[in-house]
Amino acid sequence: MQRNDYLTMITMQDNLIHSVADFVKDVTISSNPEYCSKTVKLILSTTGHVPVAYNVARGAGFCSYFARMVEVIGVKESFTLRISGKGSEIHRILGIASINVFKDGVLPPPEHYIDEAIEDAIKTLEISDEKSVSIARLLLKNLIDNLNRFLNLIKSNNTPFIPIAEQQLIDYKVHIRGVPDLILENREQRKSIVVEWKTSPESVSEWEGAQVLAYALLAGRRFGFSPEEAMDAILGKYNESTNEFEELHILPVIIRPSTNPKVRIKPHPALWGLTGEDLIKELEKFKKLLFNVKLEAEHLTVLNFNTRRLSPGESKFISEKCLAKTRSEHKVNSLRLTPYQLPRGKPREQSKYPCIACNEGIRMACKYYYGSGFNVRDSFDKTMWGLRFKVYDKLESLLLEYKAIYDIFAEKGNLIREIIEEGKGLEYNSMGSYATINERVSPCSIEIIDKKRNISKVKIDITEKVIDVNTNNYTLTARRKLRGYERDGIPSTLRDGKPCMLVFLENDIPFLSINLFCRVDEVDVYEDFVDYILGIPSSAFRYQFLLLKKYFETQMFKDVPIILLQVDANLLHLELRTIDLLQRTFDEDYKKIELKHKDVIMEQLKNNRKSYESAYFEDDSMLISQLREIIRRGHVTRNKDGASSR
Repeated sequence: MQRNDYLTMITMQDNLIHSVADFVKDVTISSNPEYCSKTVKLILSTTGHVPVAYNVARGAGFCSYFARMVEVIGVKESFTLRISGKGSEIHRILGIASINVFKDGVLPPPEHYIDEAIEDAIKTLEISDEKSVSIARLLLKNLIDNLNRFLNLIKSNNTPFIPIAEQQLIDYKVHIRGVPDLILENREQRKSIVVEWKTSPESVSEWEGAQVLAYALLAGRRFGFSPEEAMDAILGKYNESTNEFEELHILPVIIRPSTNPKVRIKPHPALWGLTGEDLIKELEKFKKLLFNVKLEAEHLTVLNFNTRRLSPGESKFISEKCLAKTRSEHKVNSLRLTPYQLPRGKPREQSKYPCIACNEGIRMACKYYYGSGFNVRDSFDKTMWGLRFKVYDKLESLLLEYKAIYDIFAEKGNLIREIIEEGKGLEYNSMGSYATINERVSPCSIEIIDKKRNISKVKIDITEKVIDVNTNNYTLTARRKLRGYERDGIPSTLRDGKPCMLVFLENDIPFLSINLFCRVDEVDVYEDFVDYILGIPSSAFRYQFLLLKKYFETQMFKDVPIILLQVDANLLHLELRTIDLLQRTFDEDYKKIELKHKDVIMEQLKNNRKSYESAYFEDDSMLISQLREIIRRGHVTRNKDGASSR
């Protein structure tokens, strides 16, 4: 590498950003770009939406159009539910086995633990595929063989470490939700190793590196690091004079089923044996990828927000004043403009990478939504986009329940337990993101308001212990004492038949803790205690149940509070996917969509309904009503305005 090229590269890196608010401020052409930047910050601090780590990674390390289509529009790539346990057999084996392998908290564990843990996982999961078992065993061995090297790099003691295996984590500071394969965490020293299992021996792509970086940011949030502190903890500081890293607290690693000891462990260049300018060059690439992860997460979050929630007048003002010019001189809303730093393809041409790496379905959708240039929409398009924003709004109310719980635990901390024990209620202001004790709110409830308008109410309870975990019928029993204020009245419990989240509160924030999405099957009130019988909504959550059972058996978190939160599942991806399929099915411009593709889309629409039913609940009224609304509005617009004329 020539010295001049190196200096140019360093100069370019100085212009890197990881904040959408900063980008909007830079590109807004109005007289007050600070206003638009502050609006972005307001959205990020108040919205309940959090994008999926997988989509964030695709946008940060592959193509921002791809991420936008899948996360915001609802286009199907290879559709999988973002809950723990929906991966391959290999991942399920590794999830169960990891809890057993690392149960003692000492790294590295004895090698014979591998076979014992794998055998236990096979028995628990009833898996017989020898190839999956063989790959899982090799992956575990490859991780354990490198643990001393990892510990040396982050300068950590080898104990105490706890395994966080396949838990869905949600954070409103880095704006990411995802299911890290494994986090090995030393809380005393605030050090962690974030593991992503790659079941194929193929080389690691940039977006896969971005995915484990997204999980590393979540690992940093588990320590209470701010987003900026988490980024510093992942990057570390390279000392050229000693050729060593300092202040490296969080190490993201992708473990592959390779038998070649010379294969590079990605994505952190500190693991590659480089020195000097070669290492600095790779570190700058790594830094850009990490910055892009945070940037893309914020960008997708803002895209999922309907500014009309602020007020119709404010929304109109934003659309008029927050404008930016694209490189082709088109005026667009600066809040919705994709930051130039993020990678992207060319939807019209689709002749180069990354477009050629996408499957036909993604390319077809990309050309449909982005291939016509800016502001090319007919009445039907506007109707369908209007429905998308209605979905954002409808689910915003649901997701604000998550945001309220997150903010309240972050603000009140240990006082939450006292508030519940004393039977008090909380009022949460969604625009101010703060909560106050309010006597008019029923006990053990959180009432969510938006500009003095009631949005929803969340029931919350704390139990002392889990007394039974039954894999015959996939139920568990959680027990708590009857409280003093309940003895002369009706106990404050969650309602039968309602979905909820059970949390082993081993972290300050429930959504960064060990959890299980479940359903309240029964509440039994006795003279001195209350029992909750909790089941799972569908078979999709069986694996998550088995993970919780494994934590229960190892007694890893036996002394932590157990929280019950009455919240619904996040179904945004299924709702948006329905709109996408219907929009492209009803479009009559055959230059955009070939008839054979419409048949495929219709088949996907049928499968979407099945996905909804099998994945979450037998009750599909939410989806059916949405379908009826979309079809009714779509056909009304068609009959009135005629076929589309792009």
